[in-house]
Amino acid sequence: MVREATVLVVGSGPAGIAASIQAHRDLVDHIVVGREPAGGLLPAAWRIDNLPGFPGGIPGRALARRLARQAARLGLPVEVDEVADIELEIGGFLARLASGGAVRARAVILATGTHPRDFSATGAGEVAARGRLHRDARSLPARLSGRSVAILGGGDAALDTALSVHQRGGRASILIRGRALSANPRLVERVAERGIAIETDRIVDRLGVDRTGVRIDPGGLAADHVVVCIGRVPEDTLYRSLVPDGPIPWEVETPIEGLFLAGDLVAGADRYVAAAQGDGQRAMLAAERYLEGVKG
Repeated sequence: MVREATVLVVGSGPAGIAASIQAHRDLVDHIVVGREPAGGLLPAAWRIDNLPGFPGGIPGRALARRLARQAARLGLPVEVDEVADIELEIGGFLARLASGGAVRARAVILATGTHPRDFSATGAGEVAARGRLHRDARSLPARLSGRSVAILGGGDAALDTALSVHQRGGRASILIRGRALSANPRLVERVAERGIAIETDRIVDRLGVDRTGVRIDPGGLAADHVVVCIGRVPEDTLYRSLVPDGPIPWEVETPIEGLFLAGDLVAGADRYVAAAQGDGQRAMLAAERYLEGVKG
């Protein structure tokens, strides 16, 4: 079955939900399709401290719950599904969903977020299959008392994950390739205050798993779980299916009429919630101007 919508928003993180709220305000018929519930990657964040309006900061899970409640209260058309592909049609786009069916829309906003960088250590697949290898804090057990978690990486996500592990009662250790962290100074302070261990010059190229946990080599470090936080890259697969050549514009507007970007496809490395929300609103407003021009 093919459904019709004026605007299709792909992605249900802060950018996609902000676009949907703007569309609701402006009475624009739209559908939001995201691989995850409202909030996207937000639940992975231990705490968000740089969002205006929250002077004490707010945990990522709490902010995601707020977005979900707002979406439900407004009756926003948010669906958990995956857009498998998008193609151009005369007068719009046709998006096919992984679950079957399709959505035909006159304009599309891609707020597709990011995916983790490849991690190719020997044995990683087996460890992941056992539920011991993670790419962010969301899939870790809610309670980690008495358990050890090794976190690979020295950036913001790695330290944020270590703080989340500590909050859940676990023993976190941070393994970095070099000798210095590359994270925000505030996060570095908080990790130091909690006495979280940091091991330098750790290049991990092999993992093993048995009933007792995960073995990390070289070095033979043991842990109950491993979280790989070595960076994320914008999820541009759908965009590249429509614009195979040329750089991503990193702007709301794209070379294709009726196609707009928001969130990580605009912000690049500057992945802040407030920026993503602003991009979502700007993308929807740009789509509305486009549609008004087409109608006129």
